[in-house]
Amino acid sequence: MSSILTPEKLEQILSEYSVPSAFSHFTGGHEPPFITWLCPNTDNFNADNSVYAVIPTLEIELYSRVNVVKEEAKLEAFLTEKGIVWDKSSQTWLDEEKVMMTIYEVS
Repeated sequence: MSSILTPEKLEQILSEYSVPSAFSHFTGGHEPPFITWLCPNTDNFNADNSVYAVIPTLEIELYSRVNVVKEEAKLEAFLTEKGIVWDKSSQTWLDEEKVMMTIYEVS
């Protein structure tokens, strides 16, 4: 099960991307585009009343204000190039921040 995308591997891959990224949040303000990522739960492999493999469920949140569709396409191409399986799960306009948040589930 070495092909499992770990939080450490995702962090390393996102550090190669062209916009700033951080786990959960940034401590200072950042202008979009930027990325935060989370590990909100797991989908473990279980058998015989034991956890055999911890499989993290990882999410990437892309925040963009200008050229939203272009930023999404750019991130999607990058993830595909890196061999990361992704699904866009939601796209929400955050009116207070005047920013679009696009969430990707990755594995």
